[in-house]
Amino acid sequence: MALGSRGTRPDEIGRAGAVEALNVLRLGRLRILESAYRHGLTGDEIRHAWTNAVGFFDIDLEHEPIKSLCIGPDGAGNLLEILYLQLHGENLVIHAMPLRAAFGALLKGD
Repeated sequence: MALGSRGTRPDEIGRAGAVEALNVLRLGRLRILESAYRHGLTGDEIRHAWTNAVGFFDIDLEHEPIKSLCIGPDGAGNLLEILYLQLHGENLVIHAMPLRAAFGALLKGD
């Protein structure tokens, strides 16, 4: 399943520098777009995962704005994947769902 018309699919992770791990604090306002609710997560679950993130990764460095991934737990400890764009001082969450294995491999450095 593609992440977007120009994005990196989970099975492409790790190929030819597609992912650059940053693991840094993301500053700016968090705004959750309607598309992020498509998989049934709530705003509170998304914000909890963001606030308690275990990793941040840039997954599409070739296009502007850069598409990035946040991995963090919901309130019950289930890991979520959150795709977002950094634009004009805001972090725009465009996708959120339970963490898939392909993105989970990033936490192990695979």
